[in-house]
Amino acid sequence: MRRLEAYEFPGNVLELENIIERAVALSSSALIGASDLPEVKAPRIATPQPPSALPAEGVDLDRLVSDYERTWVLRALEQTGGVRKRAAVLLGISFRSLRYRLEKLGIDKGADDDAAE
Repeated sequence: MRRLEAYEFPGNVLELENIIERAVALSSSALIGASDLPEVKAPRIATPQPPSALPAEGVDLDRLVSDYERTWVLRALEQTGGVRKRAAVLLGISFRSLRYRLEKLGIDKGADDDAAE
């Protein structure tokens, strides 16, 4: 289920139907496993481009990177209903790395790691 949830469907419902039909036809067991499903590809995301010139007063690179990271972490948590393991999968990082980032960014409020699962 997680692999299907993470899959970026470039098509429509018919594509999902085709994926399921193919998995059923090719599965060697009564259950469809992750190996029967297509690989999850990371969605293409437009990366913000820095300005052509830096301001004369410079920038606070650490703050810019932290703000960018915070935005993506919060979006992933929102999209997964706060389930951290699923958020880590969406971000392409380990669960341990997500916990570290939550603490570093001051987002971690001490909740149980997977109370929402």
